[in-house]
Amino acid sequence: MADTNSRDWRKSLPMAATSVRFLLAPLLFIGLLDSNSGDGNSFWRFVAAVIFIIASLTDWLDGYWARKYNAESNMGKFMDPIADKVLVLAALVDNYFSTRYFYRRLALGSCCESSCDRRKAHRKVEDSLANGGNSLHVD
Repeated sequence: MADTNSRDWRKSLPMAATSVRFLLAPLLFIGLLDSNSGDGNSFWRFVAAVIFIIASLTDWLDGYWARKYNAESNMGKFMDPIADKVLVLAALVDNYFSTRYFYRRLALGSCCESSCDRRKAHRKVEDSLANGGNSLHVD
């Protein structure tokens, strides 16, 4: 009887690994956003990289455990790709925001000689972002 109970917990390992991946996605997003804040970039990038590596390992582990312990389930087949997509989406959304932040900093820092010019450039960038960010007209 003890042998049966010890095998039951093994059947839940793949779904637990998938759940961990769902929990790591917001942490990855936060780590990546903090890496773009300008303070301690290398530390937060390292944290985000470690989180992504751990999440990738859980992806491999859930497949391995599902096959090894014959714990494949319809729920697992459904949730595993969703967890993968949530993880990748966290990185893509951060990339979108960090790219906008990069171009904003580039426009404000490179084309301005005085604080008056910076204020003008800042207004232009803000207006451009408010209008969808499709165009930036520089005088």
